[in-house]
Formats: sequence, structure tokens, C-alpha cells
Amino acid sequence: MRPSELLLQYKEDIKVIFVKYPHIKSPHIFGSVCDGSDEEGSDIDFLVYPDRGVTYFDIAELQSDLENLLQCRVDITTHRGLPNQWRDKIIHHAVLL
Repeated sequence: MRPSELLLQYKEDIKVIFVKYPHIKSPHIFGSVCDGSDEEGSDIDFLVYPDRGVTYFDIAELQSDLENLLQCRVDITTHRGLPNQWRDKIIHHAVLL
């Protein structure tokens, strides 16, 4: 199953997972899932806006929860972690979950 199909199937469950992480806000999707070029084996790219104090451990735990639900690879990038040359384009095209 393509990740975009998994995202549609589990959208509400994904939102429930994000509720467990109240300091990681505004989850967006970007990349191949958004532009329709995803294939089986593609990952799902999430862009998030963490509060101060959120650790890499928190993000890794969220990533693990999402991967366990979706049974596909998940990449989580913070808005501060985006490469400068792509930041504006990614933020502009990212879709709020």
C-alpha cells in the first residue's frame, strides 16, 4: 500500500498519536505523499513545530509510534531542521494534517 493511502486510512489515529505529544505542534505532511509521487516503500515526511524543551528522544518516540501504526518509514523534521535552500518551498507546499 502506498504511504498516501495509509495516511488517509489512519489519519484520525495519527492525530490521536500527536495528542500524546502536546509540545510537538502543527504536524504537516510534505514530500512525495503530498505531490502524489509516493510509491510502496516510500516514507511519509512530517514537518513539526516543537516547543522549547522538546528533545530528540521525544521526536524519536513520536516517530516510533507513527511507524508502528503505519508500518512504513516515517521521517520527522522540525521547521528549524529544514535546509535553508528548501525551507521556504517545503513550508509553502506542506499540508496540515
